[in-house]
Amino acid sequence: MQPHWWHRLNQSRACILLLVGSWLPNASAALIENGNFESPSLTQNWFVFGGNGSLSLNTTEKHTGNASALIEKRAQSFVGPGQDLKGKLQEGVGVTYTLSAWVKPKNPPQKLERFKLGIKLEDTKGSQFIEIDVAPLQAHLWTKLSGPFTLKPNGSLKSLTLYVFNEDAKTDFYVDDVEITSPVAYTPTPAGAKDFIRAKGRDLVVGANDKVVRLMGTNFIAYDDDDSQPADKIFRSKNYDEIDYKRVSEMGMNVVRLAMTYKVFEENTAPGVYKQEGWDWLEKNIVWARKYGVYLILDMHVPPGGYQSWGYSGPFWGTNAQYRTRLNNLWKAIAQRYKNEPFIAGYDLINEPAPNNNQQWITYAQELTDVIRSVDKNHLLIVEEAFTDGSEHFILKDQNILYDFHLYESWEFSNQFIYTKGRGYGGRYPDPEVSVFPWDMKDADLVLNTAMPTGNSDWTYYEGKLHKITDANVFGATPAFVSKDNSGKVYFDDFVVKEYDPNGQLVNTLVHAQVDKKPSDWYFLNSIDPLLSYAEEWTAKKVGTGNGTKAIEKTGRIGTGAISISKATGTYTVQNVKMTLPVKVGYSYQISGWIKGENVKGSAMLGLHFKQFQAGDKRQPFTKEYLENVLLANGMDYYIKNNVPVNIGEFGIGIYSFQNDLGGERLVADFLDLFQKYHINAQYFNYHGIDYGIYTNLLGFPFTEAANSALVNTFSTKLGGTLRLPEGGSSGSTNTPVNQNVPTGTEIPDSTLTPNTQPETPQEIPRPKPISGEQAPFSEACVAAYTPDVDNSRLDIPCVEVSGQIYSLTMNQRFSPFIFLTDVENIQTVQNIAADNNCLAHYLTSDNSLYTPCVRDTSTAIIWEAYFYQVLPTVLFVLDMTRVQQR
Repeated sequence: MQPHWWHRLNQSRACILLLVGSWLPNASAALIENGNFESPSLTQNWFVFGGNGSLSLNTTEKHTGNASALIEKRAQSFVGPGQDLKGKLQEGVGVTYTLSAWVKPKNPPQKLERFKLGIKLEDTKGSQFIEIDVAPLQAHLWTKLSGPFTLKPNGSLKSLTLYVFNEDAKTDFYVDDVEITSPVAYTPTPAGAKDFIRAKGRDLVVGANDKVVRLMGTNFIAYDDDDSQPADKIFRSKNYDEIDYKRVSEMGMNVVRLAMTYKVFEENTAPGVYKQEGWDWLEKNIVWARKYGVYLILDMHVPPGGYQSWGYSGPFWGTNAQYRTRLNNLWKAIAQRYKNEPFIAGYDLINEPAPNNNQQWITYAQELTDVIRSVDKNHLLIVEEAFTDGSEHFILKDQNILYDFHLYESWEFSNQFIYTKGRGYGGRYPDPEVSVFPWDMKDADLVLNTAMPTGNSDWTYYEGKLHKITDANVFGATPAFVSKDNSGKVYFDDFVVKEYDPNGQLVNTLVHAQVDKKPSDWYFLNSIDPLLSYAEEWTAKKVGTGNGTKAIEKTGRIGTGAISISKATGTYTVQNVKMTLPVKVGYSYQISGWIKGENVKGSAMLGLHFKQFQAGDKRQPFTKEYLENVLLANGMDYYIKNNVPVNIGEFGIGIYSFQNDLGGERLVADFLDLFQKYHINAQYFNYHGIDYGIYTNLLGFPFTEAANSALVNTFSTKLGGTLRLPEGGSSGSTNTPVNQNVPTGTEIPDSTLTPNTQPETPQEIPRPKPISGEQAPFSEACVAAYTPDVDNSRLDIPCVEVSGQIYSLTMNQRFSPFIFLTDVENIQTVQNIAADNNCLAHYLTSDNSLYTPCVRDTSTAIIWEAYFYQVLPTVLFVLDMTRVQQR
């Protein structure tokens, strides 16, 4: 899907010779010697920096090529491979190099460690140790360290050394592919006026013969929502690298929407003073894009005045036009500089503009268009719809505009189980039996389970009634914590909602949620436990004249929080509308969960608050027909009538919608078909991210093991790409409920509420390693002990089998109720434990997980089976809440 004139250039050897020097970075061989360690003369260029150690070539483990360097027997943590750079780098502001190296530990580290890439600079005023990059060790993967460096000595430069090390001298490691890349010597791609993409009716065309081209691709993130963050954060970002342009091309995509911030180019302290490092950064992206035949859309995702979209309250649209003037000037500078670069497909004026009203955006968009046209008549301009009440479609006075809107449909499906969105189960695709949620939900019946006993009771699991949907106007059910005429206090924590078909057969566990306070490290939890529902999202909802007091408790049945209701008069509920589940007519739904009571004198129970359509709304089955209707209603009807081209700059599906056959890849495939049908250009949001990413790793550059393989293969198949990944590759955590059909003949639970000291073990949540003879007495010698504590809960595991050897260890809770850090200083060898001990824990090397068949909660004496998956090598594990089961 490369531009047609790209092939024309390749036919001309003269052009190739002319362009290679400007397209590719200066050869790294002149700046770093033997950086790929292919030369056997290792010590000719490399030495042990910082002290004593053993540096050697290694041919068994390498990132590329035939060899790497191995550093062992280091005397101190800061010792590592080093190379002298004095005389190789140019001094001065405006000359920014990119330094990089690939590293891998020889053996899995015994604690949380980080690799570092650094520079030691000695000048007239002394020595500086400059940190170029830091990255956590990944036990089985090569990790890339990379960052910018500008040489600015104080006075005379005496020495300059690059070196690589990590934080524990005991950890030996490999190094490979060390590079120093010079600033790109950018030259615009030779092209004529016809070689720029331009609008023609509903299509985009390019070339003298007006070849139709559709811009199909993805978004690369080069901005921060927080306007206080410096531009250096973008320059050091690991959202993408050069290889990711190659991957984009291999997926059959032909464009990257580069979501930029103004701070790359100017500072608020010096508006209009454009930074050379910003131009260098953008030109590096241009060079990378055209190397792989990929177009760029320059998207002003964050203009002066800050990121916009819904809820924006910044200064951009105020009576003082200074921020709009700054954007005018910035776009004019960009357009002037790149007016002759055909690999830039177009300029997206503002991402999701949020004016005071629609007309304000129309007026300003025309103004900004005219400013750019004063210096650049070549490039396509992309104009988005306004994010404001009363927004309407419009046409500007310019013939070369691509009109844009964004699409995340359906919202509940696209965002299900995403922790930052606070959402639960949002359905599967396609499903003609459920309806997409309308914008406004109307309350229907509140259906209740049988009340818990009065008086005092400890945490008890109560199995709920089956509540059948008989009203065709009901489309959803919201979990509810309920207290009625109860002067006492009731606590609610984790709960399960299940779905039964019209014959009463259990079909799905829709959500298994834990209520807890939102921790400060929410971004980390997002990737490991999407079923955590933070307590702040649960709000009081009175029924009739009901009243009461809702509180977020500091302790819960598990975790560090719960919801309580006290002093209830009438019917008082606490609900979380974001946990509303899609339901089907004729099916039944059951909510069960844990409740604790103090001096209960009325009644308390779990319930479901059904949601129904408002007058005038109707059921919209979640099918391809619905997707098509949404496209037409969102603007396609209007733009077709006005015969102009359309772009969807953002469409995306949350990563959890691709798991357990929920159908994310099917929805994307249907969208791609519809985009082709209606001549729509589109870019997936986004390439690398823990919510919507094609690559979902939280730390480091995108890597293949973190790819959403179902999504990659869908794009590659539909767009004619060559990239194929094995199905079942990573697409984030696998902690969504396992929605599998239950075998015919499953007994229907009694519809009366049954108090129980244990939850029913959901049949559809498989055990990771079944134990034979489960009814046998537990072997006390190997029963792990979980000791809950508000500040520092602890898990003591007396017997863990690792590759045939048995150890004891302690894990301490850190960051959240589900994250455990191993105390590596106190791991002990254990003798005389039989291999068939029914409580022996196992470290499973196949997926680096920890299986503990017997964990006793010391506060309740209940024994659980638990499964932990590894986040960081050896030391950091996360409890998989979907697989916790009582024994």
